Amino acid sequence: MKDPIARTASPYIDPSVQGPRFKIQESRTDLRKMISSNVNKTALHPGGVQPHHNHTELEEELHETAHIDYDRVAIIPNPSVAALYEDALVYETGSAITSSGALTAYSGKKTGRSPLDKRIVQEPSSENDIWWGPVNKPMSTEKHRIEQQPVVGRRCWNSQLALSLATHAGHNPHLASAAIAAMQASW
Repeated sequence: MKDPIARTASPYIDPSVQGPRFKIQESRTDLRKMISSNVNKTALHPGGVQPHHNHTELEEELHETAHIDYDRVAIIPNPSVAALYEDALVYETGSAITSSGALTAYSGKKTGRSPLDKRIVQEPSSENDIWWGPVNKPMSTEKHRIEQQPVVGRRCWNSQLALSLATHAGHNPHLASAAIAAMQASW
């Protein structure tokens, strides 16, 4: 197993603070082997975030489909607003805080949502529950698999922080479905 990649430190860390981990590392004794590897060191997480070793069913599925190495990537479930701001400011090029306190970020040339380009996989368990039409266009399961492969291949999950957000899809609480989104960008 490879050691996790430590992200560069936040510019806000106080260099004069040196705890027991520093003393063990400085002594260069066998005690150094007792220090677990960690990733994603920032001011909010100065010791880093430990990767999970007991993987959930979702993590195993994402590992198989998106090739996410959970021994090198730390998942932070439902990160705080402060953690999202810090991650964006430190690691996302072009991000800034506006005078009103909002986070701005550059999302690239093609940005925004295009309702006319949206597709929904049409499969037996849900096809009668979806209002098919110009906005909800059907896509076959086979075509979805073909389209998904290049997207999954472009993602590099081996050395970056992954954030997850547990939320619900749908406005009506009685009809809403639970959803978990995993992403690399903090915005």
